[in-house]
Amino acid sequence: MTISKADLITAVREYAVANYDKDGFDFLVECWTDEDIANAITGAKSKTAAIAAARKAVMVLADARQDARAAGGVDMPKPARKARVLEDRVIQKPATDLAKVRPMTDGSKRHLLAQAMQRGATLEHLVEVTGWSRSTVTSALRWDMGQVGLGVERKGDKYFLIMPEGLKRLPVREATISRADALVAACK
Repeated sequence: MTISKADLITAVREYAVANYDKDGFDFLVECWTDEDIANAITGAKSKTAAIAAARKAVMVLADARQDARAAGGVDMPKPARKARVLEDRVIQKPATDLAKVRPMTDGSKRHLLAQAMQRGATLEHLVEVTGWSRSTVTSALRWDMGQVGLGVERKGDKYFLIMPEGLKRLPVREATISRADALVAACK
């Protein structure tokens, strides 16, 4: 029974992925095309023979890479990863009922976060404004803004504040003003 070249290439790829950290198979997985594998396994009639031929070819390259490292030469770089592009989306929807909107204390971290997002701010800027870590800021975009009834939207790499219907400015209260009075003032 003859196995097709495509099946042999698939078998070699699967073996290389399963043994990524052994015998230089990382280079095969990251850099080799199907054509490169086909050239390495020329004449192989079985999956075992194809894997053995690929291992031999990979070992030769691994030895060459090791020699280059030992000689102080430049190692073959791994291909650059594609930049992750985030889709525009609403992260937190604003409250639909103004009774669920809660005022923030003037000068609080929530207030600083909301102020920065009114104009649009990158995640790095929000980290700088609040002094929080990146993971805390991303959590606050959903949790803290949701707790006060405000929405958050991401467009490109910037985050914007979404105000609920009927709210004209941020619901902020001074420490001496009650929450109810601050909410009424925000609607005026």
